[in-house]
Amino acid sequence: MVSTTLERLPATKIKTLRHNLDYPLLVTVAVLVIFGVVMVYSSSYVVAYRELDDPHYFFVRQVVWVGLGMILMLALSRVPYHWWAKWATPGLVIIVIALLVTQFTPLGVDYGGARRWLRLGPPPIPALQPSDFAKLAIIVFLAAFLGDHPTRASEVRRGLLPFIGVMGMLAGLMVIAQRDLGTTIIVLVIATTVFFVGGADPWHLGVIAVIGSAFGLVMAAIEPYRWQRITTFLSPFQDTQGSGYQMAHILMALGSGGLTGQGLGASREKFMYLPGTHTDSIFAVVGEELGLIGCLAVVLLFALLAYRGYQVALRAPDRLGFLMATGITTWITFQAFVNLAGTTNTLPLTGVPLPFISSGGSSMIACLMGVGVLLNISRHRAGVVEGSAPASRPAITVTSTRRTRG
Repeated sequence: MVSTTLERLPATKIKTLRHNLDYPLLVTVAVLVIFGVVMVYSSSYVVAYRELDDPHYFFVRQVVWVGLGMILMLALSRVPYHWWAKWATPGLVIIVIALLVTQFTPLGVDYGGARRWLRLGPPPIPALQPSDFAKLAIIVFLAAFLGDHPTRASEVRRGLLPFIGVMGMLAGLMVIAQRDLGTTIIVLVIATTVFFVGGADPWHLGVIAVIGSAFGLVMAAIEPYRWQRITTFLSPFQDTQGSGYQMAHILMALGSGGLTGQGLGASREKFMYLPGTHTDSIFAVVGEELGLIGCLAVVLLFALLAYRGYQVALRAPDRLGFLMATGITTWITFQAFVNLAGTTNTLPLTGVPLPFISSGGSSMIACLMGVGVLLNISRHRAGVVEGSAPASRPAITVTSTRRTRG
């Protein structure tokens, strides 16, 4: 086994080698999903019984979503990832249409003062959130946009301007129309990461950072509830009966868990004190019931997922696989970071779900679909065959199964 980089190899030709799935990645995701199902039941049965007279309501729905998501994940792990590049632009167009339909037609569903859900049929068919699938769509689009053109990201006319245009359109739809700043920030971070590893000029990244920061500040300032989240973040206990109510109870739940927790199912805050116990605040219930040990276990699982995901990216046989794997891994891990940071008051609360653990169908299915694509990329590795010059691709380390001759 000889470890080297493609640019340093003598006259060689890149060849894709078939491998098995990345089983450590698959097992990590499976553990997170199973743990999430358990915590959804533990955190939701009180509110489900009180509001719906069925303590198993959210648990059953979560099991259904997990089952559907797992089927899609395993199916997509068999679909060659190059196939997605052919549908990158149509896929993004479909997402934009779905966002418009959600906002401007009766098919859109209002919940909590925001219109983010798209009704696919009459009840009991649930609504889906198109913005969750927009994350995967923008990753595929940017990977296809930059994959075959190593210098495109560094060009203003062919790279920077189209990037700003597409992201500005999506950001406008999600923030101005759907009032979803948290998801928009995640999408922008994902897209900027893919653009960066795709070869963007550092000065261009500075322009993107300035525009994105200004956009975020303006959007936060014009909506009172967003600015209130920032002030609550700075002083979480200043108004515990008003704007700081949720954050105060989140911190009390985490603090009361101690090292080992109150015991699985023994949370007190879920008895109608803490809002969003099975959605964006579920990590607080994990801390209360399983303590610091349970919280660290969740963090370590996401860290392992990040490690395996970026390993898949580094071993990808071409730029398309490298960019897609980087984008998907960044998406899941950064979204987890935003949720965990908000729950621990390290960042302002955003309302985004914790991947694989929070209750919710759109997030679960979208994340498992992303893992399916990532698993398919893991089935392909870059090998070398003597006889021709290497193809143009990023300088990533690979392991050859043959020795190169001097």
